[in-house]
Amino acid sequence: MSVHGEFQRLLGDCIAFLETSSAADAAGWQERLERASALQDESLTAGATAALEVVADRGPQSPGFQSTQEDLDFDKLLEHFTAICRLILGHIPENRSGETA
Repeated sequence: MSVHGEFQRLLGDCIAFLETSSAADAAGWQERLERASALQDESLTAGATAALEVVADRGPQSPGFQSTQEDLDFDKLLEHFTAICRLILGHIPENRSGETA
């Protein structure tokens, strides 16, 4: 699959995950990812930049999932999605501790 195709697939997976999640505050993330999706139609780089800005907020402003498993599943999905966004933008990958590889 192409990088563009993988970006689209993972972006769709993130949006679908948020749609069906238990997090009451997932709508804000979902809306921002949908805007990134619209941007990628014009420019893959613009879409990846917008998406990376959303997933970089995975701190106190994260969706509040009601189960630990749901939180872990979303983290795993975001880890892969972030890697694709970084690949598109030419960023050096980071390892789990935040250091460059």
